[in-house]
Amino acid sequence: MHKPATWLFQLFLLGSLICFSGCHKTPLPKKLFLFNPSKISQLTLTRLRPQSGGTWSAELQKIGKNWEILSQSPNQILLDRFADETFIFHLVDSFTSIKRVSSAPLAPLESFELAPPHWIVQWKSSQGNQSFQFQLGAQLNQTHGYYWITDGNQIWVAQGSTFKLLERIQSFEDLRKRTWTHLLPDSVDEIELKNQGKPFFYAQREGDQWTDKNHRPVKPDIELILQSTLLANCESFVDETEKAQKLHALLEKKSLLEIRLSGRKFRTHFLRMKPDQKTLWGTNTSRFNTVFQLNPRILQIFNETFPHFNSSYHHHRS
Repeated sequence: MHKPATWLFQLFLLGSLICFSGCHKTPLPKKLFLFNPSKISQLTLTRLRPQSGGTWSAELQKIGKNWEILSQSPNQILLDRFADETFIFHLVDSFTSIKRVSSAPLAPLESFELAPPHWIVQWKSSQGNQSFQFQLGAQLNQTHGYYWITDGNQIWVAQGSTFKLLERIQSFEDLRKRTWTHLLPDSVDEIELKNQGKPFFYAQREGDQWTDKNHRPVKPDIELILQSTLLANCESFVDETEKAQKLHALLEKKSLLEIRLSGRKFRTHFLRMKPDQKTLWGTNTSRFNTVFQLNPRILQIFNETFPHFNSSYHHHRS
């Protein structure tokens, strides 16, 4: 008597299950790129929108712990090829956070600023010889989403911290390593200062303090001096070979300030600085081929710490 009703209910249930399995949209994957960021060995960044910072391309490779710029277009001579490894690692690491949030409406690529795109980003992993790439188009109005293509021609709306990091790259120069030395303050065990070729200060690390040659504690804050000097950013690089060679020779023979540094984990390095009219030039043997234009404020701590330090930079600026 109740069997027809039971049969109808079972038929309805079966139909619902079929509709659910056949009509339900497959959820978008939460993570698109699965890889170990520390295994990325190669990165190519191509910017194709002249109105948003110019058109250029750069190929970078990880060599040891450092990232280096192998090539760039338009072709430009780089006497110093070191890239900002901290920024590059954050950028590569952010690729794992990219998520597709929706598909884009049907329209020509040009309407999403994907022909050409703003960015083409490609990278390779040494783990399993994996390769990845994506193309980035316009940002959606008043949202965190961007039009985006990876494999195939399907256009998606994607989100992730990667896109804000790419916005920070206003020019090719932003990829270069701006700190002018490779040395870290904690790695230095001995420091000697010369002013116009004359030694005027020496200190050595002994345990948790700095002492002079007679093992007496020194008054200057050596850690602050090292941090202010070694971690300073340069203002620009001298990439003209002839000019760099002349400045190298000049600083080696006649520098305002020479800093000799030694450590258990590295050979002796020399940092040299010399003012020239309104510019402060610097070289250091940890990045031997490069001449840096430095901010004159780098000399401030020496003027404040050592009363007899003769900084002639102020005479050049007047």
